[in-house]
Amino acid sequence: MEYAISTWNFVRGTDSLSSFISASIDMGFNAVSFTPVQLLSMDRKASTRLRDQLSETDLSITLHADFTNTTEEIDRIIGVFGEKLRCISLDPRCRIDPAGEFFEPGTMLPLLEHLGRRSELTGISFGLEDFPIDGCALDRNAEALAGLLECSFFGALIDLGHMNLRIYTIPHFAEKGIDGYISGVPVPIFEVHVHDNWGNSDLHMPPGKGNLDLRAAASALRGRGFQGVSTIEIAPHRYSVDPGDQYESVAYGLCSWKDALELYDG
Repeated sequence: MEYAISTWNFVRGTDSLSSFISASIDMGFNAVSFTPVQLLSMDRKASTRLRDQLSETDLSITLHADFTNTTEEIDRIIGVFGEKLRCISLDPRCRIDPAGEFFEPGTMLPLLEHLGRRSELTGISFGLEDFPIDGCALDRNAEALAGLLECSFFGALIDLGHMNLRIYTIPHFAEKGIDGYISGVPVPIFEVHVHDNWGNSDLHMPPGKGNLDLRAAASALRGRGFQGVSTIEIAPHRYSVDPGDQYESVAYGLCSWKDALELYDG
């Protein structure tokens, strides 16, 4: 199992990135999640230094991109970090939509299809965040997705904080519950974003600090054989934590999620 820390909510520049990664390793992380802007803003020296640090510590990378990123930008990142890249997820940058209606083939398919072609050479998993979320979303977009569904590296990133919001606010998902929600995702799940809230706002709190049932989520993921990346995606500025306590928040979130998952190991 790989446990990643999302860096974009903590590290704004490149100067403190190295120390943040070192601290994350000490807390038990074995992967790091970046956005393209973080990697593309580095000069060659900084990119080489980061790649060397990742290689020396045997860390893998997940990339959380979106559809403002071009194929050229993604290819540049793959060219530098490809051997470390585990998966690439694409954020649709939309409201939480219950039926997957945010999928726009004209806008989204070119980059997805490009990633599909690259995946056959690199082995990097790829797909959208929270899409297709269930059979309904898949059926609505089956024709557009037909080619991608044939690719063995295509899947989805499922955001557990967003799941909690949907279950508390959308009757369709409330009826499913956590087990039905996760078991109903109709494509492989290659990554989960793990954060917490109270079911009414996307606070990105540490897992275990809100009302997300971590044990139920872990059980459902294990039930479908999940062996992907768990990315702790907390955002201290959203829930008013003292910036000085950010490492404590990260460590608490990772420990809470590991404890939930390890109940179902073996």
